[in-house]
Order: sequence, then structure tokens, then C-alpha cells
Amino acid sequence: MNPTGSRGGQVKDVTGDDDALQLLEIVKNLVVELHPQDAHRLRVTLDSALDRDLGFDSLSRVELMLRIERAFSTSFPERLLAGAETPRDLLQALRTLPSGLVSAALE
Repeated sequence: MNPTGSRGGQVKDVTGDDDALQLLEIVKNLVVELHPQDAHRLRVTLDSALDRDLGFDSLSRVELMLRIERAFSTSFPERLLAGAETPRDLLQALRTLPSGLVSAALE
């Protein structure tokens, strides 16, 4: 796991973006639960790779999606679970459709 949790390059500041901040908090909390030994040096950004940087496997991706769905009162299609590479991808999916319609629009 990459301790910086970033692909490199500049990451846009998310200060004032409540959805982005909430999403990153959800991701960070789960990463800390999964990898407590790396919590002190981990930096989660919108561009962190879920698998490579943050150490998410298929089961932890399912848990992440459930937590996001609960927090944002929506549901995601299964293919988003496999296709999302970064928290930014998840945030984009949240913003693309109104709450609760993410799964319905892609079925």
C-alpha cells in the first residue's frame, strides 16, 4: 500500500465541499479499520487508488459502498463497485444523479 494514498500530482482542495469531505471521511474511516498499522501515515485523497493506494479488496469495496449508500441515502449499481477506481469516481457517481436514483438509471 502506498502510504501517501495518492497517485501524484495536485489534488483540488475539497474545503467547503461537504459531499467530498463526507465521502473522504467514510473512506478514511474504513481504511483505518482495515489497516490500523498504517493509519498514522495514510493520506486519503479524491485521487487515491482504492486498491493500490488504500488496500481495498472486493469485500472491503462492498463494505465501502454500503457505508456510502447509507450516508448519502442512495444505492449504486453493482458495476460501479467494480468500475470505481478512486473516491473521485464515487463522488462523480453521487453527483451524476439525484439521491436514490443512481441504481435505477443504470439498470
